[in-house]
Amino acid sequence: MEDILVIFTGGTIGSSVGDDGFISLDDEGAFGIVDMYADEYGGRERFKCIQPFTFLSENAVQDTWNSLLKVLRGIDLNKWKGIIITHGTDSVSYTAALLGVLYKDVLPCPLVLVTTNKPPAEQGSNALMNFAGAVRLIDYLALSGGYNDVYAVWHGGDFYNVYRGIETVAADTATDNISVYGGQPFAEFYPEGLSMTGNSYNWRVVINDKHEDRCGIVIKNDRRDKIISGEIPVCGKVAFVQQYPGLDYNVIDTEKADAVLVYTYHSGTLCTAGEETSFTRFAGECAKKGKRLYVASLKRSDEMPDEQEITVEIAGGEGVKENGANKAPAYITTKEWMDAGVIPLYDMSKEAAYIYCVLSESLRIAGC
Repeated sequence: MEDILVIFTGGTIGSSVGDDGFISLDDEGAFGIVDMYADEYGGRERFKCIQPFTFLSENAVQDTWNSLLKVLRGIDLNKWKGIIITHGTDSVSYTAALLGVLYKDVLPCPLVLVTTNKPPAEQGSNALMNFAGAVRLIDYLALSGGYNDVYAVWHGGDFYNVYRGIETVAADTATDNISVYGGQPFAEFYPEGLSMTGNSYNWRVVINDKHEDRCGIVIKNDRRDKIISGEIPVCGKVAFVQQYPGLDYNVIDTEKADAVLVYTYHSGTLCTAGEETSFTRFAGECAKKGKRLYVASLKRSDEMPDEQEITVEIAGGEGVKENGANKAPAYITTKEWMDAGVIPLYDMSKEAAYIYCVLSESLRIAGC
């Protein structure tokens, strides 16, 4: 077995600040983070590095995901102790969710996404800490013999966490910190002894016993294999809207969308007042047009399944499906649109819900 494969795809971790003061991709110095790690911790020979393509993560589109999946299917994952993918922070939570869904329970080794708040050479950058955390996580999981999944690692100053890919939530604009849906990371790092140079700590991985798996999504293996193999591309066009006060549903152009996803307030509610602002009316319009309408994230009761299977069945007129379980208590306004043919998604982040819809529509378009 070989050690660690590092796949560089650009992003801030593969960028530098130019003379004009703007951050841009630095293809020549892209592998610099590996050299920084080796200077601090040693072991440069541990890494094989490839750079199949580069992009700034704000420019990520579905073809970017298809390109990444093509790279991964060209790699014998069984021969590696672990895989690190460098990625920009802006859209890493979506890529992490996508990979977390597609590779759930089939990875022979951990796959860790590494991002940074600033280019590696800039003061205050957490690039080295994040990369070092990914290496330490891979070493730990290899010894433990389990937990092969997709992860993201983040050092936020006063915390140093590991997030499951499917649960990773986008960074906010104030702190630049990515976070986790549900509030509890999968694992945390604690300092344990000095590095080889004595300039920083080595780190010990501790699995968080308060963590609960969330954003459960499952795809039947035959469908998943067709996406991983490239037979079915990621291509579903989903109009994604979040409820906010005064949202006028008339401004949402559903004609060019394969489906619509509306993300609720925290309590699983949507506005039902007014003509233009009523979700109930909008749901009826979508049903008339034959547009699939997803709603996330509704509250999942303790009796409901932890995972929701991606389906390509049409829900029109059948109302909210609850996988044979009782739903959690809902607000009275929800009764107005429960029977409007919406497809409910329970206990999901925005990113996971969007990935669910995109994959579902991609499969439906392919007639799978």
